Amino acid sequence: MKTLEYSGNCSIHLGEKPVPEPASDQVRIKVSYAGICGTDMHIADGQHPRAKGGLVMGHEFSGTIDKAGVDTDFSVGERVVVEPLISCGSCYSCRSGYPHVCQNLGLYGIDADGAFAEYVVIASDKVYRLPDSIQMVHGALVEPMAVGVHAIRLSNLKSLDTVLVIGGGPIGLFVAIAAKQAGADVFISEINPFRNTLLKRLGFKTFDTNSEPSVRDEITDGKGFDVVFDAAGGPETLKIANVNVRVKGQVVMVAIPTQDRAVSYVPISFKEISLIGVRVYEYYDFHRAIHMLENLDMDLSLLYQVYPLESYEEAFASAKGGDDVMRVLFDLEGADV
Repeated sequence: MKTLEYSGNCSIHLGEKPVPEPASDQVRIKVSYAGICGTDMHIADGQHPRAKGGLVMGHEFSGTIDKAGVDTDFSVGERVVVEPLISCGSCYSCRSGYPHVCQNLGLYGIDADGAFAEYVVIASDKVYRLPDSIQMVHGALVEPMAVGVHAIRLSNLKSLDTVLVIGGGPIGLFVAIAAKQAGADVFISEINPFRNTLLKRLGFKTFDTNSEPSVRDEITDGKGFDVVFDAAGGPETLKIANVNVRVKGQVVMVAIPTQDRAVSYVPISFKEISLIGVRVYEYYDFHRAIHMLENLDMDLSLLYQVYPLESYEEAFASAKGGDDVMRVLFDLEGADV
């Protein structure tokens, strides 16, 4: 089967591997669409410490069951998406019921071969059926959407709250969608002109964090935002979040920066800000993301561009640039979008 692999030495290449055989508790999935995530870009640039040469990248994808192990309840031909987390099952976090923050957490596409290939083998308990009402190409958006659902669920957000999402990339957008679905009045701060325009086309209000405080006060009745989500992880974004959140408000750290960030404790203490971190998603969030996607009234085709795997160089360049696309997807089977 054809693959897209990390070569080591900060490069990727098209390759060939044997079609994998599933164990009794696994399924083999014929991949339909797979998205390029920031993690994939870090791997391609040689910036991920766990990625080794020969790895097939990719962890956001949709596909069809091609072969099912005898100890699974899946059938050939079923449409599916995958929660790509690999948990050890034995550490404190796993045994406490929180495998998404496993102390030895791994990921398909990093610690095991992923979905930039014609076929991938996955543990059956990580596989979710995709309703027929959801296009297969949109199924590849479920995984990042689950991140947004998880962030909202762990926050203190209430219906009618005024919310600020800092960072209007894919994850920030899905946080904003989930917040809007929860009944919040959502504003997004994004400096990329293309994304800013796209967010407005999708019906979101934008907020310039460099604007005068009076603009924020007009939006929030003078109090500041009830909840601020940092989905950018930039050098100043946590500081910006603390400035714009209200007294007794909450800042949710969604992005995980590659470097430590310095931040003043003063606004956190003076305003008694609640600060919370979130990581990936849980079982519930994946199910909710599928349900939310199924009922979402939004032109999702505005979010992505599709490339064949053979055009990986152009696809990665587009994803890294981010100047004309929100998400880049690979079409692994020439499926009709």
